[in-house]
Amino acid sequence: FRSPELISMLDAIQTRVRLAMVTTTVTAGPRRALRDHQAILAAISAGDPDLAERSAREHIARLRQSLLDAPDDTLTVR
Repeated sequence: FRSPELISMLDAIQTRVRLAMVTTTVTAGPRRALRDHQAILAAISAGDPDLAERSAREHIARLRQSLLDAPDDTLTVR
C-alpha cells in the first residue's frame, strides 16, 4: 500500500530534519541550540513575552549569521 499523501508528508519531514541537522552542525552546535530553546521556553513559562521574543530573535539572528558565514559546501542537504 502506497499513499502519495503520506510519502509527501514524510519527505517534507525528512527534509526539515536534515536541514535542522545541517544548521545545528554549522552553527554553535546542539548544546547552544538547546540552551537557546530552553531560554525561550523559560521566558514563556515565566509569562515574560518580551524576554521570550528577545531570546527568540537573538537565537534566529545568531543562526542566520552562522549560516551566512558558513562555507557553501557545508549547507548541502542530502
